[in-house]
Amino acid sequence: MKMTEVNEEKKTDLIPRKVKITQMLFYVNGVIWLALAGFAFFKDGGLQGGYWIIALMMVGNGAVLIALGLGLVKYPKLLFRLGLLVVVVNILLTFTDQFGFFDIATLVIDLALFNMLMLNRRYYVS
Repeated sequence: MKMTEVNEEKKTDLIPRKVKITQMLFYVNGVIWLALAGFAFFKDGGLQGGYWIIALMMVGNGAVLIALGLGLVKYPKLLFRLGLLVVVVNILLTFTDQFGFFDIATLVIDLALFNMLMLNRRYYVS
């Protein structure tokens, strides 16, 4: 085993379990938003119905959430703040439209993400 491989293993071992859970929540939420974007695109004709604009915003949200999960350990201070902002905006926007199963699912994940970020904020800002 090379020395760099050992160092990489040690780095991942140093990441607290709660931070790994936070990353997974970002990934799950991002994948849900990407799936919802697919549904929105094909809803009622997609391009003709104008749902492609909504689908594009959902893709952007999903991509940002996944990127936050990927970079949270590498850039903790910056992405902690950006993650909080994205999660709070998602929570607020959940209530501005129709409210269904997927809204509840993403709301629960967003609330869990907010909770995990705030509980472990010392890890990110220190």
